[in-house]
Amino acid sequence: MNDAPRRDLAALVVPRWGRLLETGDRYEPYRLIDPDGAAVEAVAAYFQELLAAGNAPSTVRSYGMDLLRWWRFLQAVDIPWDRVTRREARDFSCWIQETVKPKKIKAQGPQAVRGAGAANPVTGKPSTGSGYAPATVVHSETVLRRFYDVHRDAGTGPLLNPFPLDLSRRSGWAHAHHNPMDGWRPERVGRYRPSLPRRIPRSIPEAWFNKLFAALPSNRDRALVAFWISTGVRASELIGMRQRDVDPGQQLISVVRKGSRAVQQVPASADAFVWLRLYQQEVQGQVARGRTQPVWWTRRDPIRPLTYHGAHRMFERVNASLGADWTLHDLRHSAAARMVRPEADAVRRAVGARTRSPVRHGGISDAAQGRGRGRRAGAPRTPGPSEHPAGTSAAGTGLQLRVAGRPVRALVMTAIVKHTTRKPLEITNATVEQAQARNSGLREQFPARTAERWWSQTAQSSEETLRRLTAPPFLPAANGTRAGRRRGVTKLLHWLSNQPGDTWQQRWMATGAEDLCGAAWVELPQRWLSERGPTPLHDREDLTSGLLMLICGDVIRPALPWMLTRTHRYLASVMAEVRDPDGFARLHQLAAAGPASSRKDAQIAATRIATLLACKGGRISDITVGDCVELVDTQRRVHARGGQKKVDFYLRLRAMGIFPEDAPATIRAFGLALGQLSIEELVDRYRIRCQPVRDVIVDYLRERQPSLDFASLDAISRTLAGLFWARIEALAPGIDSLRLPPAVARAWKDDLKVKKRNVVGPDGKSVEVSSPRLNAKDELMRVRAFYLDIAQWAAEEPARWGPWAVPCPISDDEIHKAKERKRRKARMDQRTRERLPVLPILVSTTDRRRREAASLLQAAGDTEPGN
Repeated sequence: MNDAPRRDLAALVVPRWGRLLETGDRYEPYRLIDPDGAAVEAVAAYFQELLAAGNAPSTVRSYGMDLLRWWRFLQAVDIPWDRVTRREARDFSCWIQETVKPKKIKAQGPQAVRGAGAANPVTGKPSTGSGYAPATVVHSETVLRRFYDVHRDAGTGPLLNPFPLDLSRRSGWAHAHHNPMDGWRPERVGRYRPSLPRRIPRSIPEAWFNKLFAALPSNRDRALVAFWISTGVRASELIGMRQRDVDPGQQLISVVRKGSRAVQQVPASADAFVWLRLYQQEVQGQVARGRTQPVWWTRRDPIRPLTYHGAHRMFERVNASLGADWTLHDLRHSAAARMVRPEADAVRRAVGARTRSPVRHGGISDAAQGRGRGRRAGAPRTPGPSEHPAGTSAAGTGLQLRVAGRPVRALVMTAIVKHTTRKPLEITNATVEQAQARNSGLREQFPARTAERWWSQTAQSSEETLRRLTAPPFLPAANGTRAGRRRGVTKLLHWLSNQPGDTWQQRWMATGAEDLCGAAWVELPQRWLSERGPTPLHDREDLTSGLLMLICGDVIRPALPWMLTRTHRYLASVMAEVRDPDGFARLHQLAAAGPASSRKDAQIAATRIATLLACKGGRISDITVGDCVELVDTQRRVHARGGQKKVDFYLRLRAMGIFPEDAPATIRAFGLALGQLSIEELVDRYRIRCQPVRDVIVDYLRERQPSLDFASLDAISRTLAGLFWARIEALAPGIDSLRLPPAVARAWKDDLKVKKRNVVGPDGKSVEVSSPRLNAKDELMRVRAFYLDIAQWAAEEPARWGPWAVPCPISDDEIHKAKERKRRKARMDQRTRERLPVLPILVSTTDRRRREAASLLQAAGDTEPGN
């Protein structure tokens, strides 16, 4: 598929090559230089393009940092910048998402104490992790794509942009047919551009803002924060203000906008001007006066104009005194949260916000966004110098932004904000590295039992084994079942006797039966038996029953992965009869003591426990914590479903008291040690037989990996490897091309439309039940995208993707979802009609339980401690 060897990104060492130099020249504010001090000409030419387009020097610096990371990566892989391919771009996108970014040594603060990734107990915000933020990764992809676009157009770079656009899921360029009356819809246009998580607003609650304002040490700092919270301007815009930009008479300030560089007047609160006047009185005679002089100065000698970094350090010190980690930009979010009412449109336009009406804010309730009549605050009160001494909470109630004589309502605390400010659990405060180290330690403390090579039952002769398995307790009550099991054991022992090995376990492993998933192993002994005589019709059932006896009789111990690919209807019940009656009786008593709704979960847990006995041997009391961890890891690897039911067996075993006291309360404590599955492991869960097709699916997923999160990657791998190609191989054994015969394609589509599962009927027999697959067209769209992506990439890289570019077996008409949307709406309406009659009962019951809980809470509050 791809002749180039796969690059080991985990072992890649990226050197600290070169640096970004600030020159002080307005025509070349920044320069990317190599270790010898020479400028990188390709980057310098790109910087000139940015400046010619009217970008600010800060933008050049931001782009320069992205290019510096890219150049360092190229030094590590030893490839010139103009010789890179999509492979290097893909590897860089994967590397920057997983690598640990270099950090400068900083002063110890709250984040250093908590550790990276831990949530702040005051704000609920996670601190900076060890890697690059998703926004940084997205910004880097955009910068590098534009960088190579510029050099491609100029003829100085590669003919193909190594950071391509992703056009496979639309017919043209992004927003090519945008309706100017509609809002802009965000689109992910880069193939290696990951999706950004939608963050909740980072506004500061009013109570905490009061404490923060009271902790400010000087009138200068109070004036700065008052202007930020009342105007919503950026921190750098306010810091760059000159004395001529202040107009107390009209309560306006003038700032230079970051993007357009235009001067704009912004209304501010009266409190902010009062604090500014107090600050000016303090520094009178100590700083320069004049219309062009800065407004803000440092407080320490030598006195000089205040910079953004100085203001940032001031705000960090105040945060440290409260144990918080808000930023200056959070003040801008807080100001926006106070401007959610429709009457604040003028202020929103003034601070540079979009003038859509009504303005929607994700973390604020509808009532606070103009969809209800809120009460209006009284007339504003202008504080005097003596009314707000240092250490008092003046800003929370006095800082009222007024527009046309009306105050803007403060932020309403909603459920989302409450959950973000609530102190998180201790377990969530650990970093990923700490959790992995802790979980690895748990695995070393609780190891799984190793597989035994010899035990007495597997070393018995054929006669001894048959005699033991056809005597009590292996004799069922039904004569037909007893005869079928005897025939099955006899046939399997005859088949295994002709395999190499000294024990039945060695002979079983030599058959290769575990290479076949599910019930397909029966074909091996059935074919061998048919070659030596006529095969009865009931051979298949006899062989299955015989294998059950060999497993429950501890003659063979199959591997966990193979056992989890099969259904085991009778495994737990037979194990309870022949292996450990007392242990399963205790397990049954534990299930009977629980609610009736958990009986099905108890059956699944019993089957999981019986599976451990089948693969590890012994009784229930011999099961270890490590055995359970190995079972859950294997379930994850072979894609076993079940959610909580996959781990419920551990809780039941722990409740039986067979684990030591220091065993974790839940098996999820072991979850992070193995990490995410690799792409190869995701695909190999489905045992694709055609290696070239398996390789092309792996390569396709690796190509799309930088722009997908793990859940999406898992879903696509499940569709392509499991629902698509594994079923194609079942329909057409030996197929080795993506070009599907029409009959095979039709059969696969028909098979995809339904889901089949086995259920136990009232008569106790297993019945296969089919139900329509509601997301069948979603699966078809993923397979269609697979074909179309390869066809498009083949035009760009014919040597790599050309052999696999074939016509797509799924037409555009087959993925239209208009009817499905109507049917889904009909199902929703029908559910509403069915549940509407019981709504009054639900409301009355909920209200009654609420009143009962309130009365209990009141009684508990009125009770003296100790009574």
